[in-house]
Amino acid sequence: KLLRHSGLLVLSLSNVSRIRALCYTWIMGKKTLVGLVCFLLIFNLAGNALLFWRSNQPQENKVLEVKPPAKKVLPQKTFGDLIKEMVKPQVAETSVEKLPSRTKNATIALLGDSMIQTMYQAEPLKNLLLVSLPTYNFQILNFCVCATNIDSGLERLPQVLNQNPDIVVVESFAYNAGGLTLDHQWEILGKIVEKIKEKGAQPVILATICPNSTIYAKGIEGINWDDEQRKQASQTTKSFLENAVKFAKASNLPLADTYAASCDSSGEGLIKYIDPATNLHPSALGRELVSQKISEAVGKILP
Repeated sequence: KLLRHSGLLVLSLSNVSRIRALCYTWIMGKKTLVGLVCFLLIFNLAGNALLFWRSNQPQENKVLEVKPPAKKVLPQKTFGDLIKEMVKPQVAETSVEKLPSRTKNATIALLGDSMIQTMYQAEPLKNLLLVSLPTYNFQILNFCVCATNIDSGLERLPQVLNQNPDIVVVESFAYNAGGLTLDHQWEILGKIVEKIKEKGAQPVILATICPNSTIYAKGIEGINWDDEQRKQASQTTKSFLENAVKFAKASNLPLADTYAASCDSSGEGLIKYIDPATNLHPSALGRELVSQKISEAVGKILP
């Protein structure tokens, strides 16, 4: 029986559960010590036989499945992002050595009365010129004298030209034209311009700020005009300012026309451009406006 059961076990090695069941039935039937020993021997034999059988089985060539690494999901780029990658930002050169050097010099002389004498320091004018003409250094010479007319300007002109200026800004002298005629102003402006050109300099005609007839010269000691006299004096000044503008245009000369830029729609001077202390001279804004117009005219002359 032992051999028969051993043979059966060998033939049924692939079914371990049936072997266990058979052995248990056999042991329970004998219920003897010999049966238990035989069971252990059979179980050991079956285990060795099973190991021997498996070791002699042909090994299957298993293909190791290699999973590709998971792809990293990147955020989608917009068209703008692609353009930024293609066009690299340019870093501006801020070195002082790279800036344009001021290799040219220009001297500008101012000839007039108190309307530009108050600009003696001429800082607004100089600053504007330095910005608009970055290759130039500027020297500003002020030959303006308070309460002088155009005849006095002609007399002072040789002193101005002795400084060899490149440009001479000639103010209209309209605020000191009492007793003179428009023809006389035109004639003297012509003589001044002629002498400037003979010296090799370039003239610029300046028409200063527009007066306001309601406040004209209020605050100046010694002037006690009534409203009508104030209006007449203001109108006279406007006439000489307009005459200077006409002269410049007729002579094809550079013109710094502050007059037109400082008038309102009714032809009165804008209060913001008039000094409240005298109600005559340019205010701080007025001086800036005068400087701006001179700078624009100079910019059309210098290369």
